Amino acid sequence: MKSKLILFFILLATVSFCQNNLQAEIQTLESEIKSLENEISSLESQRDQELYAQQLLIDEKQKEENQQQQVFDQINDEIKDLNTKLSNYAVNQNQISAYKELLDKEIFVEHFTGKTTLINKKLIKFNELLKESHDIIYKDYLIVYSRDLIYIINNKGKSRFQKIDLNKKEQKKLNKLLSQEILLPIGTAKASFLKLEIGLDEQYFILKNEKSLIQAKYETELKDLMSIKEGKKSLKNYYNEIYSQYSEKISEY
Repeated sequence: MKSKLILFFILLATVSFCQNNLQAEIQTLESEIKSLENEISSLESQRDQELYAQQLLIDEKQKEENQQQQVFDQINDEIKDLNTKLSNYAVNQNQISAYKELLDKEIFVEHFTGKTTLINKKLIKFNELLKESHDIIYKDYLIVYSRDLIYIINNKGKSRFQKIDLNKKEQKKLNKLLSQEILLPIGTAKASFLKLEIGLDEQYFILKNEKSLIQAKYETELKDLMSIKEGKKSLKNYYNEIYSQYSEKISEY
C-alpha cells in the first residue's frame, strides 16, 4: 500500500511538472505569436505610410498632367481654327509654288515713277522678241524678269508659270535693259509685289505665320505633356514596387 502511494505521488508530480512545462511553452509561443503580429502590424503601418506618401506624389503629378493637357488641348484647338481659316482662302499649290520660286530670285520690273509705269520702247521690243522666239503657253500672262531667266506667269489666278531660258542674243538685250535701268530691282517690296501679282492674300501669310508659331508651341507643350505622363508612370511603378516589397516581407512571417 505504501508503495502504491509513493507511485501515485510520483505520477502526480510528473503530471504536474509536465503541465507546468506545457504551460510555459504555450506562454512562450503566445509571446512569439504576439511579437510576430506586432512586427507584421509595424510592417503594414510602414507600408501604408509609404504608399500614402507615394499616392500623394501621384495625385500631384496627375493634377500637373491635367493642367498641361488643358494647355495642349487649347493649342490644338487654335491650330484647328487656323486650319479652318486658311482653308477659306482660295490659295492653291500653284500660287504657293510660284511665290516660293520667285521669292528666292532677284527680280526686276519696269521703271516706276510712283504713279505710272514708264512704257519703254526697248522693253516692248524685248517682250515681242521673247514672244516670237518662245512658245508662251498662256494667253493672259505676266512677265517677271530675273537676271538670267524670264518667268511667264498665268495671270488668270491659276499662277502656273513657265521658265524661259534666254539665248545669247536675248541675254545681251536683257543685260542692256538692266544697265540702262529700264528694268530695276524690286528690293524689299518684292514679297508684296509677288503676293499681289500671283493673287495671294496678305492675310493668308499672316495666318500661316501665326500657325507656324503655334505649331512650334504645340511641339513644346506636347513634349512637356509626355514628360509629365512618363513621370506619373514612374511614380506608379514605384508605388507597385513598394507594395510588392512589403508583401514579400509580410509573407515571410
